[in-house]
Amino acid sequence: MTDPKPEDVIEANIQVHTRMAESYNRNEPHYRPENRAKVRAKLEQMRRFGSARLLDIGCGTGGFAVGIAERTAGRVIGIDLTPRFIQYAGRSARSVTWLIGDAARLPISDRQADCAIMSLLLHRVPEPATVIAEAYRVLRTGGTLLIRTVSPEDAAESVPYRFFPTIAAAQRDRMPATTRLTDWASGAGFNQLSVQRIEREIRINTDQLEQQIRADVPARYPDVTSAELAAGLRQLHADATQQIARIATVVIARR
Repeated sequence: MTDPKPEDVIEANIQVHTRMAESYNRNEPHYRPENRAKVRAKLEQMRRFGSARLLDIGCGTGGFAVGIAERTAGRVIGIDLTPRFIQYAGRSARSVTWLIGDAARLPISDRQADCAIMSLLLHRVPEPATVIAEAYRVLRTGGTLLIRTVSPEDAAESVPYRFFPTIAAAQRDRMPATTRLTDWASGAGFNQLSVQRIEREIRINTDQLEQQIRADVPARYPDVTSAELAAGLRQLHADATQQIARIATVVIARR
């Protein structure tokens, strides 16, 4: 079996996300309250950019881009490859400039941005090193790239995925290792690299998590058997506490 071509991966992503556009803000992990809280903390740090130009690369339906615009005086540009996402974002907020564009070929001229953000993007693209290099191209000297991700180990161990071996393995395989991210950033020319592991305690609702898993399995994890699903759900309700840790990794790179 041959590896899929990059253009096939891109087209598949567009098709999937087009179908998800209307429900994306409700169902995707990016927009859960705990993840919004993590990003809000980072946005507060970004006030120092003042009237700078900031890019949200792979902005989806635009929730984070709008948050940036509300918390800084900068000009914010949200870029996503899926036209349906950009249409949705444009309906919800006019404080941001919305552009349809490929993260590997950004519709931005050289050295035009002061900060670029990629939140849970790089595991979705066929050539992540190229995407990071493209961010380097559009950033001014002294500009900052902020990559928010989850390490393979943390993804596999997170609730509810750790209760389902097939899903945990898929989560581990799809997320890039932190060392790869820093290698890609260094290779693109970035320096002053730093990595932060952010842990936040959150409350969970196991009934809601069960609904999420039941929706995700047929759409995303068809290899999960009915026996594994049933066993994992039993363990979820038996073992999951009401307070758990959510862990994210943030890589910051200076141009």
